[in-house]
Amino acid sequence: MKVAIYGGTFDPIHLGHLRVAEAALEVVDKVILVPSNVQPFKTKKPKGSSIKHRTAMLKLVTLAHDIGNLRWADVEIKRGGISYTIDTVRFFKEYYKDAELYLIVGSDCVADFHKWRAPKTIRKLAKILIAPREESLTAFSLIGETLPMATGIASTDIRARVKEERSIKYMVPESVEKYIRDNNLYKE
Repeated sequence: MKVAIYGGTFDPIHLGHLRVAEAALEVVDKVILVPSNVQPFKTKKPKGSSIKHRTAMLKLVTLAHDIGNLRWADVEIKRGGISYTIDTVRFFKEYYKDAELYLIVGSDCVADFHKWRAPKTIRKLAKILIAPREESLTAFSLIGETLPMATGIASTDIRARVKEERSIKYMVPESVEKYIRDNNLYKE
């Protein structure tokens, strides 16, 4: 079995994330969305929605969205502190002992991959699948295989649009849009 780990803040999860997961499922058998507790390179950025809201939106999407073998796991949240990818990769390597492990990385993060904790070990334990972002499309074959798609959607833009009371239709699943509005998220 081939299993891909797809980590991020997912604040909020959007259709671009789901397009990446769907593209990955052409390469792997299962994709696991892993919401970070605190991302190492985003410790000083303004706070988004709470872990409670981020996991609620992931539950909505994985229960309602029709993508087979899409799951989510709260291993980084349960672990607490800063979420280092190497710890998560090691966890899933142990959990799925006989599986071939993959790690989905956005192309916007690839330039700093060498700054991650234990990048060589990550590459030994998991094959890298690169999810291209339109604003950062360049050649990344040095660290992994590029998925054949681009999302063009960013959580940062979604949060800004909600704050400005602009539409996010076609950017997030309807259930997530309703959740954001019902819980008055991203207004500050």
